[in-house]
Amino acid sequence: MKRNKTKKGIFLESELSKYMILQRITSKEALRMHTTIGSSTTMLKYFADPERIPLGNIKEIFSALKVPQEEQIKIVSTLIEK
Repeated sequence: MKRNKTKKGIFLESELSKYMILQRITSKEALRMHTTIGSSTTMLKYFADPERIPLGNIKEIFSALKVPQEEQIKIVSTLIEK
């Protein structure tokens, strides 16, 4: 049974998607990229259910997607507010 995504999950997914699109990264490439810096299950969880990722892993994903520091701060503070 597929769970409905929360506002946090939808927000995180849309923010990270922007960077994937900017760099022309597919979900498979992102998964491969993340596997080199951490657990592939985390990235799989992100694609399945983004709101379940711990903030530490989000930081790893940010660095893999080369998200600028200012954007990272904005995204994380918005996640905390939601």
